[in-house]
Amino acid sequence: MRTFFLSMLSVIAVASVQTTVHAQAAPKYNYQNQQKLLPAELGTIYMGMDLKAFSQKIKIGTAEVEDRFEELKLDIPFEKGNIKTISVKFTGLTPEQKQALVKTDTVVEKGEYGNYEREVKRLAISNIMAAGKLYEVSIVYKGMTLKNM
Repeated sequence: MRTFFLSMLSVIAVASVQTTVHAQAAPKYNYQNQQKLLPAELGTIYMGMDLKAFSQKIKIGTAEVEDRFEELKLDIPFEKGNIKTISVKFTGLTPEQKQALVKTDTVVEKGEYGNYEREVKRLAISNIMAAGKLYEVSIVYKGMTLKNM
């Protein structure tokens, strides 16, 4: 009985170690399959790319940043083809990295009763680093309204 118990315990230990090692392995991305799903206008972006690589593919200088939560969200004006804007989210950035990346700017916008100023968060382009992983892309097409969605 003792031998049976010890052998079962060793099988469970080996299985849990293998499961843990497998769960911690780096994710493998199939870039060719991703390109089939993403519109050609977005170029060669892919899930799992870091922020620096993304910034070399898509102009993010005028992107508005949302950094209140764990992820870093960018709302990017992207007038190309039928696409009006894209929103992307990056995960895996530390609070210190996000703090170094985000700055506050004041922009002037045209309103119904004249121009007005508002503060927006933008990326400090000079501080962009090869960190984080792209995990979500949302696309807003031209002509889309809440009524159409």
